[in-house]
Amino acid sequence: MCLPAMRRSTTALTALLPAFAACAAPPADERPPGVVYLTFDDGPIDATAGVLDVLARQGVKATFFVNGIHLTGEGGENEGHALAALERTLAEGHLVGNHSWDHMLHNCCDGEECGAVACNRTRAWSIRSYRDLAVDLAAFVPGNVDPVRELLAREWPNERLDRLARLPYTNAWRVAGLDIDCPCCTTDDLPPWDPASTCSEENPSRSALLSGEVAHALAAAGFEVFGWDLEWSPESWDDPESVRTLTGAETLAAAVAEAMAGCPPAAGQPAHSRAADFPCEAPEREGRVVLLTHDFLFEDGPRGPGATLNLPKLERLVELLRGRGYVFDTLDHYHG
Repeated sequence: MCLPAMRRSTTALTALLPAFAACAAPPADERPPGVVYLTFDDGPIDATAGVLDVLARQGVKATFFVNGIHLTGEGGENEGHALAALERTLAEGHLVGNHSWDHMLHNCCDGEECGAVACNRTRAWSIRSYRDLAVDLAAFVPGNVDPVRELLAREWPNERLDRLARLPYTNAWRVAGLDIDCPCCTTDDLPPWDPASTCSEENPSRSALLSGEVAHALAAAGFEVFGWDLEWSPESWDDPESVRTLTGAETLAAAVAEAMAGCPPAAGQPAHSRAADFPCEAPEREGRVVLLTHDFLFEDGPRGPGATLNLPKLERLVELLRGRGYVFDTLDHYHG
């Protein structure tokens, strides 16, 4: 027990304060070597249920950044059970944050229409993703707050749609001590990964600059905006069954360890998703790794056998990271 023996005198409460302070944090040799924040984007969709099953078995809480459009069946995914998935996510104690109503699909057009159908035709997801500050900001607030809460029909203490956000496509941070942007995560003409793209830190895209303005506006409205340290994604998005190429658990666990010790390995994520001048040695990051992945990578569907191949990878990843002594937490505890 950390509490000292109680005394009868109320004046003794002052004497207890140092003891309580000593209890606030464990000795350095008892602290875990690091905290991993598992974060899942682009839900809720039907595949979210499989992810929740793994997390429940492992006793892990994660953070889910959601797009409300899936609740109306207009998000272009298998999402007939999206509302049930969101309710279960909250009921099981996971943290839910704001990823915009439609993942900026209102800016993805093919000349005839804008939205998920058009974007799937053009495959221009990360091109000109941000176009107008007022319109794009409204996709977060009130666009992805009021409609989602209306569908939920009750309040949840772990629903943080009006306080916690992640911007689609771009690795932007507006967290105490971390104010950084990605200059080329979203571009103006060619995809960020296209070798012919001229975007660079010295020549950022207009879309990326606008995304930074959206992040600033959200922060001014009281949001914490989280990017990521590592992205767990397919090694080949061009593969017709891209989920087959999701990085293995052993490789990713090693990358987490490297990121925990300093900077994420360059080979561990696409260069275009690295934030500009990422402060790897910042004290705010010490002992913390934010890992980004996506619900749809764990679904058996058009992208391939994601549930069959990748849910076991998720389970194995948790086991490997625990084996290294790491613990898991949600982003509302990022500051301790």
